[in-house]
Amino acid sequence: MTDGFYQLTKIIGCALALALAACQGPAGHDGAQGPAGPGLKRGADYCNEVTGTVQPIASQLSAYCNAAADIPVEGWCYEPSGLPTDARLVQEFAVAWDTTTTPAGWTCGWTWTDLTPITFTGAADICCAKPP
Repeated sequence: MTDGFYQLTKIIGCALALALAACQGPAGHDGAQGPAGPGLKRGADYCNEVTGTVQPIASQLSAYCNAAADIPVEGWCYEPSGLPTDARLVQEFAVAWDTTTTPAGWTCGWTWTDLTPITFTGAADICCAKPP
C-alpha cells in the first residue's frame, strides 16, 4: 500500500507541476529605460513658512510654493510656542495641489473651545520641489 501511495503522490506532484508551468504566458516587452544621470532626486528643494498671530478675526494661515509649476511635497501646521489650552487646530488642508496654473499651498485653521479666545503664534509650512 505504501508503494501505491508513493506512486500516486508522484503522479499528483507531476500533474501540479505541469499545470503550474502551463499557466505562465510569454514574457512581455521591455519598457522604456528610466531616467538616469545626476540631478534626479526625490524630496523637497525648498520649504516656505508663514507665521502669524492667530486671533478670532484671523484664525487661518497659508503657505505657498514659489511658482505654479513647482511640485508640492509636504505641508503641516504647528504652534511655535505651543498650543494654548483652549485652542484647537481644526483645519489642515492642501490648496491647488492638482493644478499648475496657481502655486500650491497648505492652509491651517484654528478655533477656540472657550468663549474668550487667546491670541497665539501659529505657523503654516509647505515644502516644494522644482520640476526637472
